[in-house]
Amino acid sequence: MALQIRRGTDTQRQALSGPNTPLIGELLYSTDNKKLHVGDGTTTGGTSIGYFGSVAVSGQSTIRSTGANEALTIVAGANISLVTDANTGTLTIAAAPQELNNGNLRLFQNNITSINSNEDINIDPAGTGKVNVVGNLTATTLTGALTGNVTGNVSGSAGTAGSVTNGVYTTDTGTVTNTMLAGSIANAKLANSSLTIGTTAISLGSTVTNITGLASVTATTLSTVDINVTGNFNNQRIKITENIIEGLTSNENVEVSPAGTGSLLVRSNVLAEGAVFGLNPAQPGISLFNSTANKSSLVSFQASNSASLSPTFVTGTLTSSANTVTGAPFTFVRSRGNPLVPTASVSGDEITTFDFLGFDGVNGFSANKIRSIVDGAVSTGIVPGKLEFLTTNSSGVQAVTLTVSPTAVTSAVPVKLAVYANPTARDAAITSPTAGMIVLTDTTFQGYNGSAWVNFN
Repeated sequence: MALQIRRGTDTQRQALSGPNTPLIGELLYSTDNKKLHVGDGTTTGGTSIGYFGSVAVSGQSTIRSTGANEALTIVAGANISLVTDANTGTLTIAAAPQELNNGNLRLFQNNITSINSNEDINIDPAGTGKVNVVGNLTATTLTGALTGNVTGNVSGSAGTAGSVTNGVYTTDTGTVTNTMLAGSIANAKLANSSLTIGTTAISLGSTVTNITGLASVTATTLSTVDINVTGNFNNQRIKITENIIEGLTSNENVEVSPAGTGSLLVRSNVLAEGAVFGLNPAQPGISLFNSTANKSSLVSFQASNSASLSPTFVTGTLTSSANTVTGAPFTFVRSRGNPLVPTASVSGDEITTFDFLGFDGVNGFSANKIRSIVDGAVSTGIVPGKLEFLTTNSSGVQAVTLTVSPTAVTSAVPVKLAVYANPTARDAAITSPTAGMIVLTDTTFQGYNGSAWVNFN
């Protein structure tokens, strides 16, 4: 025979209270959700039976159900997620973050945290084991050695050594740029604190080094306190070999051009082999300019700004200064041999020639010359000389017209004296005559004997 117990809907069961409260041990059945309940004499509607009383989860506090109102209440069990379904009688425990705490270290979600203040976290594999990091490694401070290969960029502060913005590895064969090594790296921090240029090993941080074995050097700027070049210094236009500056391009000038108001100062003799200056390079000359404590000679040339002159013409100024009565001479030296090893001049040698050229509209031609010539045998301390003045006539013939030697003044053309209309005009023009003067007064040649004018005819 079937046993029937008190029954009704779950709503009707939950309404049983007061005198209708289920008695101790009284069974009740909810017809709509098909669950059993038992009375304890005090709980309204009784208590559910045959369902969750408690759930034990490893590593967590026990989870209990009160059963009141058919609700599963989590009394304890931190970091656990529960989902229940009263209709199907299922309980879902969802994955939730776990916290592992051993008193010194806390492992929670994706963080490893040190609990004790100022205490390090050490990851120390045993034996030959390594710490393998798959993915990016971000560190506020990295102290100690980092060995092995690093795949990807290394960024962040590198302490007092500066900032490393890209990786540089021992297997790199490309170019290392300044963006890959930013900041300052001390020489002592490098395994090899030297580099080799040419055949010379240079210690990093050294200030003076002789570099040898270079076939060529190309640089935009070379800044140095002292550079010692062994052999030729060549920039394709000029070559410096020991004490010689040589032009390399055919027919190109070698120029020394001070900036602004700067001057070219030569603190020794200047020897010129070939044409010193002029429009006719076929006329060679050798020039020497002296400078002493009390005497100096200066030769300066500047381009003419006159619109009537071609840019090839140059105006020049010869300036001398001295603190002595004799003044500073401009000295022109010519010898046999060469400027570095001169030998004695001989009689008839031209010492130098001042050649005055004019242009016919196309070419330059000599109009006048002043020539200095050795005139006699040369002996120790003695070089006899004479001056010749050459002029060119209307037919283009140039000849010596006046010679001044130690023994005579010789003219190849008539000498024209000063002419005065009468003695009054003569005395007005020559207020202090000296002995030896010769003039033509009216039609009479006169000479001054030191006290009076004397007629020659």
